[in-house]
Amino acid sequence: MMRWRSIGQTSFGTDLNEDKSKSLEGTGSKRKRHSGIQISFITQICGGETFCIAMNDTNQLIGWGSAFYGELGAEDGIQGSTMNEEYQVICAKPHVLFPSSLLRWQRVACGWHHVLASGFLYAWGSNTYGQVGPFPPDPKSNSKLPNCVFTPNLVALPVAVIQVSAGFGHSMLLDQSHRLWTWGRNWYGELGLGEAFRDIKSVQTPQLVERTESQPIQLIAAGYAHSAAISLEFGQLYTFGWGLYHQLGHGTTENRHELTRIEAFDGIFDHQGSPLRIKTVACGMWHTAACTSSGDLYTWGWNQDGQLGHEAKASKLSPCVVSSQNPATQESLENVKDVVCGGRHTTALCKDGQVFHWGLQPSSNVKGVRAIASGHSNAYILPINKN
Repeated sequence: MMRWRSIGQTSFGTDLNEDKSKSLEGTGSKRKRHSGIQISFITQICGGETFCIAMNDTNQLIGWGSAFYGELGAEDGIQGSTMNEEYQVICAKPHVLFPSSLLRWQRVACGWHHVLASGFLYAWGSNTYGQVGPFPPDPKSNSKLPNCVFTPNLVALPVAVIQVSAGFGHSMLLDQSHRLWTWGRNWYGELGLGEAFRDIKSVQTPQLVERTESQPIQLIAAGYAHSAAISLEFGQLYTFGWGLYHQLGHGTTENRHELTRIEAFDGIFDHQGSPLRIKTVACGMWHTAACTSSGDLYTWGWNQDGQLGHEAKASKLSPCVVSSQNPATQESLENVKDVVCGGRHTTALCKDGQVFHWGLQPSSNVKGVRAIASGHSNAYILPINKN
């Protein structure tokens, strides 16, 4: 069963967890541990493969979990340099990242092993594919982990950043003109840079996706090796990147190197009779989910673990609406306002504060929630402020 990570007002993260730390004792790993802290109010949260980062109401970043690649900051750098030892940083309780820094953040996004944070754009963590940026390896890196950045590095940009998203090996941002920039791994076209970049497998500096100069974007999402973007004007959904498991929603398994509109939504109208608008989109490893302005939830792609929320576990080639009678819980799934995807699970938040979760490690529903987030294997909830 999925264990909810409930992120409250004064303490959190204790579920990431004393027994897990104890189970790792005696493995020969080098570890550094941190004590917990009190936090007033959490405004944002995101998760990577084995770590989590939250932002509080004073715009500080707080992190916890396990970090192999510097995801939790400079003070948590790899200790030692012996190749045949396993190196891991364990933070069983939250701590403020970069406490000596005067930086105050506006947005944060976690990839599998790297982190993006803005006002100005900073990045750190694994830089294997250039997803952090054109930075030399940190001195703490070694021959076993040669491409790690352990401190926030400023990514030089000629624009202000309003949104960030991070996948396995690629990074995305929206600028103040609602244009899309991408960089990092490009094995399957997940950067959306078109035919000119088809044979370029990685890009270290942010590149403008030229199509978005005439087609402004309102929201972006990065998955394992595919990406999604919602247009600002009409709320249309575009996907690109890896298509093998139908996660792009175009009815084929082809990869797409350019932003491609999902035509399956054409001719569908919302509850008021207007053309359907996509409000939110999320990308997992091999599946995608989107909710509409009417509160309907659509999912598609790989479904072996039931992550699409449909009664049958067959994959879906194109977007299919999730029944209002959620087969995972047999309870009513209505008025969905947000959705997030982990590697092989999906979590939806309804307007009444009720949360539904399905896929690998299914969980019972939860009520009284104001926001949701997901890492690769965990789902996170922010409870409604009772004060």
